[in-house]
Amino acid sequence: MSGILVLKKSIVERVTPETDQLTTKNLAMVSWAVAHLHKVRPDLSVSVGELLEAVGANACKRGMRVFFAGELASIAWALSKCQAKHEGFFIKFSEHLIAKGTSGFSSQDLANVLCAFVNADCGDDELFNVLATAAGKNQHFNRLEKTMVNWAFTQLPHIAAPKLQ
Repeated sequence: MSGILVLKKSIVERVTPETDQLTTKNLAMVSWAVAHLHKVRPDLSVSVGELLEAVGANACKRGMRVFFAGELASIAWALSKCQAKHEGFFIKFSEHLIAKGTSGFSSQDLANVLCAFVNADCGDDELFNVLATAAGKNQHFNRLEKTMVNWAFTQLPHIAAPKLQ
């Protein structure tokens, strides 16, 4: 077994039952880490989905308001990247974004969140309009982020795509 797979297995086995003990930053970091490890070494013998579902459930239990924007973006990205279904997380996150907006989100966070909702097939027109407005105002997207945002809106043809700066 490769070192990456051993590391991924160890993280999943040790952290999954203890998500309540982690800080919001730790939840975001472990989500991001296992998603990257899974990308590098996808192996179905280690269920990263189980850990990510526990993180999503824990985030819902704590409430979105206790997380920083980047932490929520990391969790959403990881759930989407690993195709871990957690509709509850996406519903709560969507409600949070609609109510609070995207203040505090970096351009990378914004692009990742938009793509995560599209990839997870979650979100509604109200959410995507909030994200479109935020993307249209963002002046800091790099080329990859612009590509991500443009791709996401090709998947949402009934939502007006923002004009990126």
